[in-house]
Amino acid sequence: MSSFKNDYSESVKRAALRYAEKGFNVVVLQSPLGEGKCSCGKDTCPAIGKHPITKHGVKDATTNYEIIGSWTNRERPMNIGIATGEKSGILAVDVDERHGGHESLYFFEKKNGVLPKTRVCFTGNGKHLYFRYPKGIDIKCPTEVLKGIDIRGNGGYVVAPPSLHASGVHYQWEDENVEIAEMPPALLKLITSAKTLSIDDYDLKKAERAALLNNTSERNPSSSVSLQIGKDFDSATLLVLKTARDFLEAVNHLKK
Repeated sequence: MSSFKNDYSESVKRAALRYAEKGFNVVVLQSPLGEGKCSCGKDTCPAIGKHPITKHGVKDATTNYEIIGSWTNRERPMNIGIATGEKSGILAVDVDERHGGHESLYFFEKKNGVLPKTRVCFTGNGKHLYFRYPKGIDIKCPTEVLKGIDIRGNGGYVVAPPSLHASGVHYQWEDENVEIAEMPPALLKLITSAKTLSIDDYDLKKAERAALLNNTSERNPSSSVSLQIGKDFDSATLLVLKTARDFLEAVNHLKK
């Protein structure tokens, strides 16, 4: 094993033990190998360097030093994750720059005020904002609460520094010593009112779907693709329509 790999493995181990000491339950993750490869060995891994190595995934997350030591003493590349939710007392706001997360956060803060200073982790394509997990509420992992913003709560986890991102950059703290803030009411309201739509939810919006189909046919009556009222879209198309509609609704809502 090269000196770099030894140093990196040691830094991962030290970080994991440090997080455990602070009460964060940690779990070891696969690691990127470069050229689009993941240490899991799959030819096409959809979550390079982000999924747990352990048998039961994030359910195996722990603060036990001996278990963490046995994980991190292996001679293989690995990343480290922190379990979110009540288990570790934290909730993470995942802001994805590639999908408009920074813009959504800007509009949210413009309407509701700047979020309190809290611990921030820079990722390969955005950042994680850490907040204290609110007591007495079951918050899981709703996605797209705003365009490009997901939440990591009960049953979830986040990749933590000094893990390696598939892009080749390392996750890093803005300042690890900053206290984790309480979640502001406006953010809590946004998260608890969020509803993650599935494909089946579109069956409850037949008028909306019919109008959309009618508009499509009127704009392109000679299209080789025949779209009829009541005929279901394929899954990929519905997801694209959902994303576009939800983004416009979020922007319009925040501008009010």
